[in-house]
Amino acid sequence: MWLGPMPSHAALAELPALSPAAVLWEQGFFSGLKAEGFDLSVVSHRPEPLWPRGRLVPGTQPAPADASFPTHIVGHTNAPGLRAQSLAWAYERKALDLAAAGSYAFVATFNPLPWHVAAATALVRRHGTPWVSFLLDDVLHDPTLERYARSTRLAAGHVILSAAAAERITTLVPGAPVLHLDGAIDCWRGADSEPARVARPRVVYSGAHTEEAGMSLLVAVIPLVAADVTFTITGDRGQHKGLAQLAARDARVQTVGWVPPAALDEVCRSAAAFVNPRPPAHGLSLASFPSKLMTYLAYGKPVASTWTPGLADVYKELLVVADGDTPRALAAAIERAVSMDAHSRQVLHNKIRNFLVPGRLWATQGLRFADFLDRQINAVEQAA
Repeated sequence: MWLGPMPSHAALAELPALSPAAVLWEQGFFSGLKAEGFDLSVVSHRPEPLWPRGRLVPGTQPAPADASFPTHIVGHTNAPGLRAQSLAWAYERKALDLAAAGSYAFVATFNPLPWHVAAATALVRRHGTPWVSFLLDDVLHDPTLERYARSTRLAAGHVILSAAAAERITTLVPGAPVLHLDGAIDCWRGADSEPARVARPRVVYSGAHTEEAGMSLLVAVIPLVAADVTFTITGDRGQHKGLAQLAARDARVQTVGWVPPAALDEVCRSAAAFVNPRPPAHGLSLASFPSKLMTYLAYGKPVASTWTPGLADVYKELLVVADGDTPRALAAAIERAVSMDAHSRQVLHNKIRNFLVPGRLWATQGLRFADFLDRQINAVEQAA
């Protein structure tokens, strides 16, 4: 059983509060699970801004047909002060109903949101179901991760995306099984040969327009880039006033809004380089792995990036890392990325491919999780 976001790209068009990054990661991971023969039941809800901005009762309309696994949508009251309690009751009831109707080998939670924790805790206590807690983001605004450790104390194991968070959990919960699994790609998308260089190279950013994603840093960086490039910025989940103002005065900036996967693929294939402006000092960066990096790296092109705690050391050899956390440092990294000569780009291209294939394919990550899960289930059964 999986407690988490609706695993559907089609749902993104009708539910602005649904995170594209979460859906992309989730559907990729589920493809790896399918390769290992997993059959999941997903429990989810229709996320909306709190009433009155969103609907008071979002409803239980079925998930779109592209959902990775059968998805059970629970209803809730979307009012301030009531939403968390309503969701916790709904998730717990649905999870227990499903468990009463059939046996589940495990329950997994996509981030330790209170409603996920309530349902998983009920399954552990009533049915002894092994619980695997996934930590993808600091949804508890808990930089020390101490609240995470307390809320998931009944979990049989932890899957952590951030390298720093994985290390921190092993310290906070000595002996707890921890699997560091940051991300992957569905397939290698790099071209066999470099396309002809264009007069104005394209630098692509695809992701949220929020402070924690680094949009303010990117807005400060772009005017410092002297190179004659086009900045193509996708994604419109959370409008950023500074970006709109920059685009109005800098002709190099092109904002195209949220685009579906096929259109995003076309944008990425046209890129000369990518940029990841995740701010290193932001409080949410410890427990977060910038999953957009895997999308970028799949094309085998230079990625100018800040360095944040969520990144494992291996990525230092794959990214064009800024020499510091200032706008000028990231601007310099972008200029290095777009000015690489053909030989250097090919060397980097080959290095990225060798890292991703097969080690960071979703099928490989699915196998790693399956092995980890088997060990945790066996440990729970032996303890019982």
